[in-house]
Amino acid sequence: MDYIPPVGGAADAPYIDGNPNTGTEGSIPPAAAIEHPMREIVNAITALGGEADSGNLTQLGAVIAMAIAAGESPGVPTGTVISGYYTSAPMGYIENAGVELSRTTYANLYNHTAAEGLIVPEAAWQAGEYGMFSNGDGATTFRAPDLRSEFLRGWDHGRGLDGGRALGSLQSDQLISHDHAIYQRTSVDTMQAGTNTTQNTLQATSDNNDKLTAATGRCRNPAPQRRNHALH
Repeated sequence: MDYIPPVGGAADAPYIDGNPNTGTEGSIPPAAAIEHPMREIVNAITALGGEADSGNLTQLGAVIAMAIAAGESPGVPTGTVISGYYTSAPMGYIENAGVELSRTTYANLYNHTAAEGLIVPEAAWQAGEYGMFSNGDGATTFRAPDLRSEFLRGWDHGRGLDGGRALGSLQSDQLISHDHAIYQRTSVDTMQAGTNTTQNTLQATSDNNDKLTAATGRCRNPAPQRRNHALH
């Protein structure tokens, strides 16, 4: 919907109150200035699940409040993930902390995740598929992903750099525990027919300490956990 100026006014002309005492003529509103806002409000009410009632003057606020309580933010697609400096989720959002949700209260979110194929059995979720939604109790609830302390990674979606990944899937780190040998070089000088030649030998030594010393070379530490979840 756009601004509709008074009859005869420029594109952004204001409306003026008439004043018979001063002879000021008031603005004449065109029909669209009255009709369009009403239709816009009715459309918003019905789109948010309400039923327009000419005798109810609180409907618009009520359906907006219901949408926010159900985890919807007007203008933001259902299923959108944001990040920010919050100690609790902002209005219209839920924290991806593995919480169990009502399929009725969060019907739009449940329907969206089901349509996208993002719901796995509760047992699979508990076994480690934390980047997905679960089917909860199988009847009235479902469970949100748990992305706490996880890295988010853009879904490959055909690019070929991280193929074979499903949306929402978990990928463990590839930095496994391994050994490195550190070689100590020694030099032996010999004299042959008046010519200096240098004989170099390599000595590979190692121990099991988590440190490097001059003559030892195994640095063996447990592999850190750098997991990530694929998001679009």
